[in-house]
Amino acid sequence: MKNIVFLLWFIRAGLATASLHAQPGVENSIKFEHLSVDDGLSNSFVWAMLQDSRGFMWFGTAHGLNRFDGYRFTFFGHQGPGTLSDNSVRALFEDHAGKIWVGTRDGGLNKFDPDTQAFTAYQHDPDNANSLSANYVRAIYESPTEPGIFWIGTYGGGWTGLM
Repeated sequence: MKNIVFLLWFIRAGLATASLHAQPGVENSIKFEHLSVDDGLSNSFVWAMLQDSRGFMWFGTAHGLNRFDGYRFTFFGHQGPGTLSDNSVRALFEDHAGKIWVGTRDGGLNKFDPDTQAFTAYQHDPDNANSLSANYVRAIYESPTEPGIFWIGTYGGGWTGLM
């Protein structure tokens, strides 16, 4: 019995002082790159971030939507029909089909189609009970069991189901 207690103490003491790494050899290889307006970001106040299935990084800022390809930014902003409905981007989400959903502060919800590079806007309509509950979109979520069914969190209106 004395040998078992000593062995347990030895194992416990050895594990307590051991250094464990999730991926051996990469503990010092993590690199952070800081991006700013000097690099092409449209605004330094970032409300939302997303990495899509194609590897692009998306940044929703106080002045538009920015897509970063690893080298440069592409700016998407409100410039009329077919573009972003409002420049103050508050939420980002990629759906099962690769479409990027953009929640804005005053312009409702936008769906960006990467193939056509066009936006479709969805906004609150007081005469339509099935529209967004408010135009300030703070959260976007797609049902994992029913692709194409979205839950949209709005400020001042609660959650809205959208299909």
